Amino acid sequence: RQYMLGATDAWDLAHTALRVVLTVPGPERSVADFTAEATALGDVTARLHLAMADAFGVEAGDVDDWVAGFLAQLARLAEHPPAHPGASGGPRISPSDVVDVAGVAALYHDVGSVSDPGAAIRVHGDLHLGQLLLADTGWYVIDFEGEPARPVEERLRPSSPLRDVAGMVRSFQYAARTALVERRRDVDEQVLALADAWEARVAEAFWDGYTRVEGIEALLPAGEADQRKLLRAFELDKAVYEVVYELGHRPDWVDVPASAIRRALAPVA
Repeated sequence: RQYMLGATDAWDLAHTALRVVLTVPGPERSVADFTAEATALGDVTARLHLAMADAFGVEAGDVDDWVAGFLAQLARLAEHPPAHPGASGGPRISPSDVVDVAGVAALYHDVGSVSDPGAAIRVHGDLHLGQLLLADTGWYVIDFEGEPARPVEERLRPSSPLRDVAGMVRSFQYAARTALVERRRDVDEQVLALADAWEARVAEAFWDGYTRVEGIEALLPAGEADQRKLLRAFELDKAVYEVVYELGHRPDWVDVPASAIRRALAPVA
């Protein structure tokens, strides 16, 4: 980052936008909404995937292999020891206290009904807002090592491009929730609704920018239903990974990914 003139990461840009969204009343808040940036990030991510597919090749997606990976990460969660209290104190936190492991596993097994998984390619593996830098010359993607808490062999395995899309969607939720933490006690139902609406809006803008890129459809499941089902599974897998990470490093933050898991498992109204 220090070698790129004027570089700012997308995490800082998102938080700047959120401070406006959560504090400025009326239509003025849309000035810094971050949807334009999210659309651009979707475009960058799709072009990255096309470039990586061209450089490293394309394989047929293997749903069974992906589900096995999801279940392996879920097993790491179930085996994680209770976490020491964070800054807030209180009782030690056990994985079973925050995640419905059986519910997550059932959703993973449902992914087996996907008829067209799309392609498997070399992906970034740990894509989030902090990995994208906006410099004077445009957007740059950094840190292609994958998620550090996963085994190297697992990180190197070709996967669906939707894994990186899911990473960005999860990052939008983290941005919104940590922006609420910045406000400390000044959070009510209206402010929470604004944060949730922002998260949904920028995720949609990202997906719109991603799917507009010519050629990206060849790497994705052909059907919209299969796309949604796989993306939800990859989002859940990322959230489970995040719960493991937070239990080991920041127990006070564990409800950020845990709340996303609860939302994904909630019955559709």
